[in-house]
Amino acid sequence: MPYCPHCGAPQLTMNSYAQPLSSAMEAAEINAGVRRRSSPNGQNNGIDWHLAAPAALQVALAGGVLIVLANLVPLTSTVAMLWLVAAALLAVGLYHRKAPKALITAGVGARIGTVVGLFLSSVIVTLSAVSFMLERYVLRHGDDITNAMKAAVNARFAETLQQYKAAGVSDPQQMAALQQTWNYMLTPAGMATTVLFGVAMLTVLLVAYCVVTGAIGGRLMLRRQNPV
Repeated sequence: MPYCPHCGAPQLTMNSYAQPLSSAMEAAEINAGVRRRSSPNGQNNGIDWHLAAPAALQVALAGGVLIVLANLVPLTSTVAMLWLVAAALLAVGLYHRKAPKALITAGVGARIGTVVGLFLSSVIVTLSAVSFMLERYVLRHGDDITNAMKAAVNARFAETLQQYKAAGVSDPQQMAALQQTWNYMLTPAGMATTVLFGVAMLTVLLVAYCVVTGAIGGRLMLRRQNPV
């Protein structure tokens, strides 16, 4: 034991405590991590995306197949619609089946629903693009598609014009701006802009809907896992 060179009093050192203190701190951190990851009943609070992502993808792909079947067999359209409506709920249930120890809450369901919405929009947009390419370049229905889009633009313009007249709008500048917008929408660039805007809106709506339904599914699953 070392002594003070001035007064001769014995000196205490921390060398003998360094290793136990370090081990205790490491053990405390490990235990804290376990408590953060697990609930009191041993359930896992995190999301295992190796299981959740495939579950979401399976639901989205099945929805895409049903959409294709609905176009070919109209009788299956109701099944396809119901599947899309319950897609996030199905994905949450499938994830719980693959990971029964996972603690599923509303937040977990919302995150899984976000992935489901993204996958669904990707599948629907991809199928729509493939269908459009086949219709336009293989079946040679390009003129019919273009005419249908122009007819839709003209119908929308006529409806807007009637609304302007009903509201008493007669400003030449506003009418000129409306006419310019209409002319642009009839161009190929305008039609492409319309399609891209529709894709963006579809993605936003699908993701928002799946987030809500996923959260509802997670909440229901939490009650099932923790009955009162």
